[in-house]
Amino acid sequence: MFPCLQWRRAPLGNVRETPLREMWGTAPERIEAAAVARAANDRMVEAGGALASFPFCPALALQNTGDPLRPDDGHREQAEIAERVRLVSP
Repeated sequence: MFPCLQWRRAPLGNVRETPLREMWGTAPERIEAAAVARAANDRMVEAGGALASFPFCPALALQNTGDPLRPDDGHREQAEIAERVRLVSP
């Protein structure tokens, strides 16, 4: 089991060997993934503008840039497009 579909740095464990509740609450990998997600959210809010209001996935950022806290150019472009659409939508 992994903390999310994209965050595959290390498995939490095997649900056939360890109860899910136990694994989810104590696995260092899950705790790390949650901390990275909070840090990424803070970074996007600090960036402001389009990035602050567009969904961000630290795991995809890690795959695309090597840094879970840095959005790639494609993400930035999508965020800007979404912001423009929100501005013209009734």
